[in-house]
Parts: sequence; structure tokens; C-alpha cells
Amino acid sequence: MAEFSIKGLSRKEIENLDVSGYKDFSNLFEDYEGEELDLSKWDTRNATNMKYMFGFCKNLINIYYNGTWYSDDVSTNTFTGCENISGRRSYNSLNAGPSYANSTTGYFLK
Repeated sequence: MAEFSIKGLSRKEIENLDVSGYKDFSNLFEDYEGEELDLSKWDTRNATNMKYMFGFCKNLINIYYNGTWYSDDVSTNTFTGCENISGRRSYNSLNAGPSYANSTTGYFLK
């Protein structure tokens, strides 16, 4: 499946994207300027690359997600530079990998 981009899409369009067939989410939201995202409808079970997916989203505070965030990615940089993200924990650059993409102990909210 071809690469995809969120550039030029409204927040509502982003939230309603069908991403179930995509594997590469690297740099997808890099430098995103919004404060919130609701990715509750996203199915990431085919994701293999989430490196810098939310990288350097300095304005991003809340990411809403219900369910399981699937990823086989072992990179450590999914949330690098998301200094204002709140979720269930405060941002820590040592905890920036995809394992923190959850609403129990990570950066997501339900």
C-alpha cells in the first residue's frame, strides 16, 4: 500500500481515516500543530514502523484512543519531543517508544 500523509487534512478527516491497511506510520504527525487528536477509530494492527510518528508535536496535549494500539515496532522514538503531552503520565524523553501508546500507563486518554 502506498505511503499516506495527513498534510492538508482537517482534524476531523484525520480522525476518520481508514489506516487499517498501512504499515509505515513513521513521521506521520511530526510537527503536528494541533493540541488534540482522537484516533479511536484507527486500526493499527498492520503497523510495523512508528518511528517519530508523533515526533516533535510540541503543541499536542491529548491523544484519545480506545482499544489496543497494535505495533510490532521496537523503535524508541514514537513520542520524541512531545513535551506537552499529558495522557496517563507526564512526558519523559526516556519513555518515548510505542509501548507508551496506551491509556493505562502511557500517553493516551480514553
